[in-house]
Amino acid sequence: MKTSNYILIGFLAFITLVLVSWHVDSMFHEEEYDKKKKARTDFYYTRQWLEKNKDSIEKIEEFIVISEEYFKYYNGYYDYASAASLLNDKFNLTKDTFNLKLAKKWIDKAHKLEPNNRFVNEVCGRTLLNLGLKDAAKPHIEVLIKQDSAKGITYEYYKNAKGDSIKVRKPLK
Repeated sequence: MKTSNYILIGFLAFITLVLVSWHVDSMFHEEEYDKKKKARTDFYYTRQWLEKNKDSIEKIEEFIVISEEYFKYYNGYYDYASAASLLNDKFNLTKDTFNLKLAKKWIDKAHKLEPNNRFVNEVCGRTLLNLGLKDAAKPHIEVLIKQDSAKGITYEYYKNAKGDSIKVRKPLK
């Protein structure tokens, strides 16, 4: 047998080995990709459903489980903040502080990623106020006021029919 035949056989064996290992590797990555895709789809679907049904508390436990799975793969500040905002909104219905502590954990992660974001500071301030931590909420509220005044927004107070004082954001003229 010629030397070129041995080289050809070796080359074909190498190509076969590469293709087999690539196929096995792609099966693993495809499975991982499917898990990520399912977690992302479930998270966005459940969050959207809860945002539409503000008065419903039936899917909140499912949302927490789905969110924990989603946050294993993704760590965007907006996702942490929106999930914390949902739990914070549902706290007003249920008064369940366990969910509020979880919201605080998530909003702290969002605040580490984007400390000067208005939405993050707003949710962080509301969460801390609902937990009764007024002193811890003050810096976040002050950041909101600074950002709003820099953008030409002021707060005006009105009294409603019940006599409650309501704070409304208004643009400066």
